[in-house]
Amino acid sequence: MGQSAVRCADRTQKAAHLESHLAEIAIQVILAAELQHRESAIRRYQWRVERKAQLGEEERERKLKAGCAERERQKHLERVRIERLLKDDAAFQQAGAIRKYVEAIRLALSSSEACSTEELWALSEADRINPAIGGAFLIAMRDEDDAQDVRLPSGE
Repeated sequence: MGQSAVRCADRTQKAAHLESHLAEIAIQVILAAELQHRESAIRRYQWRVERKAQLGEEERERKLKAGCAERERQKHLERVRIERLLKDDAAFQQAGAIRKYVEAIRLALSSSEACSTEELWALSEADRINPAIGGAFLIAMRDEDDAQDVRLPSGE
């Protein structure tokens, strides 16, 4: 046997040895790929769970802020309504005081004659500032109710 036969036999042995390990190498490659796939799937799942929790928390915070903003809006509307009522009450009291004053002057002068220009002017001013005359009080109430129906943007 010559050198070429020895080399051929040597190559055949090495090829047989490599072929015997080929199945094991293929199994290891498949197992490594499976392990990477599973780890990737677990990471994706965990990310989805965390993202869902994050989105839920953001939605809860958004609703909480919207609720707080609505309560603040309602408080503001209530304060405005009370301030308007107090202003109307003051105007009503002033109108009554003006009428009382005109009547007191009329009695003090013992004047039974027709109302003077000044008296007529004072009484017309009392009527002008009186919120109960002409339905100004009710109009303001309706305007406030309409304003409450209109929602302000909540920044969404």
